[in-house]
Amino acid sequence: MTEMECPGPHQFCKGCRGQGTVQLPTLFVSRSGDAGELMASHKCMACHGRGFFCKEGPPCTGKHQDGTPAIAPDAVPPV
Repeated sequence: MTEMECPGPHQFCKGCRGQGTVQLPTLFVSRSGDAGELMASHKCMACHGRGFFCKEGPPCTGKHQDGTPAIAPDAVPPV
């Protein structure tokens, strides 16, 4: 199993040993009323209220990307 693989429900949240958040597409509406989509940080629903360890059944057994830096939701990546 590679570090990218996790058999649990939260492959990208780093929840078993990391920050417990996941980047998901989020709907937003601009001031002009136009709808759009952007990526934003959300609490992982599998870890929510449970700490940063896996309690899903069956629990994750693989490694997680807990050392990978994440872009903060207020940061704009370079274009």
